[in-house]
Amino acid sequence: ELARIRNVNARRRGVEEAGIVDPSSLFAPNARSIISGGNEDSRQLLAVAAIASATHSGLPVVLVHEGEGGPELLLAKRSLFKYHSGGLWANSCCSHPRVGEEIIDAAYRRVQEELGCTASALHEIAAFVYRAEFDNGLCEYEYDHVIVGQCASGLELNPNEVSEARWVGFDALAEELVKEPKHFAAWAPIVLTLTMNHITQTETV
Repeated sequence: ELARIRNVNARRRGVEEAGIVDPSSLFAPNARSIISGGNEDSRQLLAVAAIASATHSGLPVVLVHEGEGGPELLLAKRSLFKYHSGGLWANSCCSHPRVGEEIIDAAYRRVQEELGCTASALHEIAAFVYRAEFDNGLCEYEYDHVIVGQCASGLELNPNEVSEARWVGFDALAEELVKEPKHFAAWAPIVLTLTMNHITQTETV
């Protein structure tokens, strides 16, 4: 019972962390139908519990710049305060859109909130569905919009979100993804590979 309560509380923190006023907005229509009705507390609990089984929208963002040896991606190590995957490397930042918020607008907001920098030229390059179960009992089942753009200012990391950040080139990153996969969050290899492939094919940063 204690483990169940911890899991529900962790999911609630995830909803709060994303700034979601109406958690049902994250889910597919069939999931929303079971969340509607009841008081606010019951809807919140149903919504956070539904994360385990209902697809919801996510927006992994990857910032890119031109390094000395070619394009480099900004990786962020998730803070240990995060409700899952703390201490693991991932793409530049991740979040979910707020109620009525466009995906790109949410991406600009979260880059500022997590990395303390101003993003530019953010655009969607791909989308995919992924599902992962974590060591703390949580489960994510997301429809992710991969957003790529540039960083137009210096970084000022939010320690509640990110503990470290680094720029890495494609060859070094590809090698690290193969040799040290446990160092990365579950979705990161998909997002980073899609981004590298897109940039290689389009020859744009």
